[in-house]
Order: sequence, then structure tokens, then C-alpha cells
Amino acid sequence: MDGTALRGRAPALERREAGSETPLVEVKKLIEGVNRGFEEFKTANDRRLKELEQRGAADPTATETVNKLEGQIKKLSDELMDIGKKANRIPAGGSEPGAMDTPEKREHRAGWDKWARRGAITDHELRDLERKANTTLVPEDGGLLVPETVDGQILKLLRDESEVRGLFDAQAIGTTEYRKLVSLGGAGSGWVGETEARPATSGPQWTEIAGTFGEIYANPQVSQTLLDDSRVDLEAELAGEIAYEFAQKEGRAFLFGDGVKKPKGLFTAPMAATGDKTRPFGTFQFLPTGAAATLPTTAPGDLLLDVIYSLKKGYRRNARWLMNGVSLATMRKWKDNDGNYLWQPSLQAGEPGSLLGYPVTDLEDMPDVAANAMPIAFGDFRRAYRILDRIGIRTLRDPYTNKPFVGFYTTKRVGGMILDTQAVKFVKVAA
Repeated sequence: MDGTALRGRAPALERREAGSETPLVEVKKLIEGVNRGFEEFKTANDRRLKELEQRGAADPTATETVNKLEGQIKKLSDELMDIGKKANRIPAGGSEPGAMDTPEKREHRAGWDKWARRGAITDHELRDLERKANTTLVPEDGGLLVPETVDGQILKLLRDESEVRGLFDAQAIGTTEYRKLVSLGGAGSGWVGETEARPATSGPQWTEIAGTFGEIYANPQVSQTLLDDSRVDLEAELAGEIAYEFAQKEGRAFLFGDGVKKPKGLFTAPMAATGDKTRPFGTFQFLPTGAAATLPTTAPGDLLLDVIYSLKKGYRRNARWLMNGVSLATMRKWKDNDGNYLWQPSLQAGEPGSLLGYPVTDLEDMPDVAANAMPIAFGDFRRAYRILDRIGIRTLRDPYTNKPFVGFYTTKRVGGMILDTQAVKFVKVAA
């Protein structure tokens, strides 16, 4: 029970780094490693639980082994997820699939590269190229539009960097005044006889929801020496730096943003314990744990089942769990009434493990288990929240402020809006 199958890095991973195995072989060995590790984990955890039942306390060595195996399973599971992400990643300097290249866009891209590296063309000249390449965009002050290859690459890298962005629906828009009408139903009807009058009935009710926006920025610094080196892929370098900066900021805003200079996040909507039939529009439902400042220890799977079936059937088709690694580590040890583990490892690269048959997203931004916290969410997050990407990422070249570095002050307007508060349920820890 010492986890030898998973200790350190699996041999398959070591050989992969040396470039001696195909991706298919890597995936197969990783899956085998996760499954072997999970079997060891179950055996060690069963022994720990038996000691708890018989003696009221577990051997510290047994607890340490369980925790070690759990950590190693997570490590290999993350490797599987990374392989799936890399398989769908656009090569450095590439553009989004299906993007239409034109002579005007190629000219703009070449001009932008000259401008970024040496300031070899003026802002006015680059603006003319920008207008030719993007005839549908309205010119605005405050920077020059980056080429579509960089714009698309940054957004693609944001999906790789930020699991939060991958959870939600995203839509590119041309204005920050984005509103959406939502039908609340309520059209009246009635039964009548063949010759009876048909009085007027009530019409359906509608409400309007609006996005909240903020401007996110990054200011990466690149040395002039690096810019002068034509072997360096400036587009990839810039996109990578910006993607990391944006992902850190916007991810938390989509979850917990207060709407002040940033989008309003999913968790900042009103919450109530009432069900869908009586809860007002715009309010999410939470289910209490029934245990003060912790998750339940008696029949814990019952809570998860209550969460699943509080969600309407149509939303369950694309539902998933959302929690951080600490909460997930606890649930990996949970069993149902028949002694079966609730969590099961993934059998496919790029796919997460499942909890009661639904995938789990391990997101470190989620709250820890604590009094009044909401550490677990479940539902169809794409139906619940929409990210609003303002078309166009703009940048200003600054070779003066921080010599010998050239700064690329880059801005992007991004917003968010809560769409459907019946699509996601939350677990709330009791006070």
C-alpha cells in the first residue's frame, strides 16, 4: 500500500519527456497508472476506515498513505487533462481554425510586426492598414488593433489558461451595451365550450437582463534586443504573456466579480434555499449541508444526490461539478450505502474524473469548506452565465517609459451576464 505504482513521476512520463513514446502510448500508460493508483487508494482508504470504526482513530501511517496516493492520482489525472488540452491547442503564431486570411490582413500583420519590433512605421500608417484589414470595425481611440492572428491566439490561450472561461458560454460583441430579453412564461389559457365566448387571457411576461463590463489590461515588457532578434516569434511571445495576465484577472471576476470596474460574477447573484417553483427569477438555489462549518460525514452521498435531482432534467444532460482540490480530495474518500466509491477516474485524455456519473472540474479559485461558504456548485454552467468579449484587443507601444524595454500596453473590454438561475445549484455549508 505504499503507492509504488505512482511514486514520483510515472515511468511513462519520464520517457515521454525524452520523446520516445507516441501520444497514444502516453495516454494508455497514464490511464493505467491512474486506475492502478485508484485501486491502491481504495484499499488503503478501506483499511483506514476500518481502523476508525474499530478503534476510533486511524493509524497516522495509513492516513499519510491515503493522502499521498490521493495526491499522486490528482497529479496523473492533471497530466491526462493537459494532454487533451495540448491536442486542441493552436500552434504558436497560428490563427483560429476557419479564420479567413486575406492580402489586407497579411499586410496588416506584417506592418504590425514592423511597428512592434522597431517602430518602423508610424501609428497613422498602421491605422490605415488596420482599417483596410478590418472594414467592419469602427475606429476608436486608445490604441491600435492587434492582428487577428494574435487576437485569436490570445483568446485560444485564455481558454487553455483559464478553466473558468471554459466553463461558460462566450460571445463576441461589438458594443458594451448588451442586453437580452428573457421570457418568464405566464401566458394564460382556459377551457371553453363549443359556443362559449373566448375572453382575453393574460400575455407572457418578459424581463430584460444586461451585461456588466470592465476593462482588463496587461503591460508586458520586452527587451529591444529580443525585438531585434527575428528568430523570436513576437506574436507568440506577446500572446503568451497577455493570456496569462488576462486569465488570472478575468477568471476570478467571472466567479466573484462585484460589477465595479469588472464583470459581475456567478457567485454574486442572490441565493435562496427555495426551489425552482417558488424562487424569483434572478436568484440561485442553494442546498444546505446540514453540518456546521463542514461537509456531512453521515451518508454524505445523499447530499450530492439531492443536489443532482434538484436540477431539472434538461439541465442535467450537460451538468458538471465545480469545486477545489481540497473538497475533491474529501469526496474521493466518500462511498455510497453499498460501499462503492462515488468518485471514479477518467478513462480518456482531456476528460476529468466523475462524481456520481458527472464530470468534476477541479478549480482552485473555488472557496474552501467553511462556515457559510459555498464550496460546491453543480449544473450546466453554459446555460447559467455568458462571457461577453468586446471585439478587438488593442495595444499601445511604449519604448520610452522603461528603457531598454519596450512596453506593450494591451487592453480588452470584457463583460459577463447571468442568464438562467435554474441551471446551477450550490451547496452551502451551515454556520
